[in-house]
Amino acid sequence: MNTNRLLIVPEQTAVDFLTRFKPMSLGRILWLLSQFRTMNAIYVVFKEFYPRKVNQILGKPRDWFSLGFLEPEKIDARFSNALSTLLPIDEALTDELLFVDYSSGDFGGFRVQCVGPCLSWDGVEEILEDVPSVQGWLSLPLFFGAICNDFEEEPWKQLTKHFHWPYRTRPPLPEGSWYIDDDIFEGLLRKNHMKKYFTAWKVCAEDTGLPFFDDNPYDESSFPQVIEATPENLRELTNIWRQKSQPMYLEYTQALDEVQDSPRVLTKLFDLMMKAHVMRPEETEKENGNENIDD
Repeated sequence: MNTNRLLIVPEQTAVDFLTRFKPMSLGRILWLLSQFRTMNAIYVVFKEFYPRKVNQILGKPRDWFSLGFLEPEKIDARFSNALSTLLPIDEALTDELLFVDYSSGDFGGFRVQCVGPCLSWDGVEEILEDVPSVQGWLSLPLFFGAICNDFEEEPWKQLTKHFHWPYRTRPPLPEGSWYIDDDIFEGLLRKNHMKKYFTAWKVCAEDTGLPFFDDNPYDESSFPQVIEATPENLRELTNIWRQKSQPMYLEYTQALDEVQDSPRVLTKLFDLMMKAHVMRPEETEKENGNENIDD
């Protein structure tokens, strides 16, 4: 004899199931399209660089739809973490941009993380107000800043005491307007087996030509741009990070560590900076003019 059975399922499971099939607005459809395009872009590039880990980290595409409905925060975090594995990203801002409500159905966006010292005039002023609490790795960036911006005697003394710079007083600097010639400076550093300090010099000056060092979020004149998370952009930036930026970052951090552990290296570094300094043309012209008057 056949017996009819009534299958009881949890109420929330039924609600979740039925909710998936309720009519959606055009805006919601475009948002989902944007999300899946972004997820797929990250998946494709992550698979190229980490083929053995892609399914473990991101799961299989066929599972994204159901997981996205049931645990959207979980899947968002999964793809944000994968993106940060490919390259340094500003995680706080990327969380706000990667899966936002794009009405046009475009890819989500993100910002790369600047891994340099990220100093600004306001930041330096805050540092000088509380020098004893400044972290040791900032010794080299602040030394470059103190030399090239001719810090006054009092802040120089505070920084010298805190970082144990090998100077009792501020060292004498050229009078007038001058700059460090990169070509001369690099040649001198290479000759003295100090190449990593030229890398640190360019990183601190935000003059590498690479977004991971030059896009300072505290510099109002060059605020980091939002990058669209297309496969092309992700692939290009991942290669830039791996092939160029990461080796520079390692050299830069080695220089920071060496100065923090052995501040006396700054004596040699300062001597080479002064050998590489060049007077600006207007100052040279003035000097030549004065010489002609004296003659």
